[in-house]
Amino acid sequence: MVQWRSSRVIIALLFSVCFMNTVDAETLQVDEHDTTTTKILVSLPRTIYMGNGYDFFMLSSSWYNPGAAFEDRITAPRFTGVVNFGVNFHYDATIRLGFFTGIGLKNLGFNHVYTDPTIGSQKLKITERVYTIGVPLGVKFGNLRDRNFFFVGGGLDIPFHYKYKAFYKGHRYNKETKQGEFFSKKTATVMPYVFIGVSLNPGITLKAQYYPTNFYNESYSFVDAMGATITPYKGVRVHLFSLVLSFDIHYNQYKIQERDYQKKLKQRDSL
Repeated sequence: MVQWRSSRVIIALLFSVCFMNTVDAETLQVDEHDTTTTKILVSLPRTIYMGNGYDFFMLSSSWYNPGAAFEDRITAPRFTGVVNFGVNFHYDATIRLGFFTGIGLKNLGFNHVYTDPTIGSQKLKITERVYTIGVPLGVKFGNLRDRNFFFVGGGLDIPFHYKYKAFYKGHRYNKETKQGEFFSKKTATVMPYVFIGVSLNPGITLKAQYYPTNFYNESYSFVDAMGATITPYKGVRVHLFSLVLSFDIHYNQYKIQERDYQKKLKQRDSL
């Protein structure tokens, strides 16, 4: 009897995967001899769907070490709210377990302060950032239907534009230096990261992410006017981390299926 029940469970799972749809098991337990009850088969929303995510609030910082003779320190926080969005692809294996991936753009960077001894120890604020395109891969678990769940995963970001700007504190709009370049050799070619977060209905997510590799390319070098080879980032380490508040917006097709699902549930429960 146990083997027969196990076989039925396996067959049901295979059937749901093949057709990318799940079926509410309660609707299958209907007495065939009961002619007073209408059979209402309730299908769950599609298990594969798309959405878009917007990182509305990204508060980032870094562990910064300018060289071997210095200790790590946390840099000043940096807030960004633009150029942080993407498209997500979801697969819900069950109503409690799902997976997701996607593609997105990010504005990543950090602030640090340099004391200029040549100008009365005036502090020079430096902001360095990259625009990246990346792919996350994660798993989510909890109440996926009501969008109250936890998620964890990792991903890869590829920087495609680097920007450096510096200004003396109190003179933000009078920049001393401003540089930008596409596919810069000053930063890492690939930036892997890990993340963990929580989603709350109707799709608000709070996520913490960390980049374990160096922001800089330590092997970057150039030749100065005197013919000497300079390696400005040798021994300099920067590891980014951030706290992100996002909106995960599913496309209308999924919402229509969800409303249809809830409607059918009410019809069945009212019988």
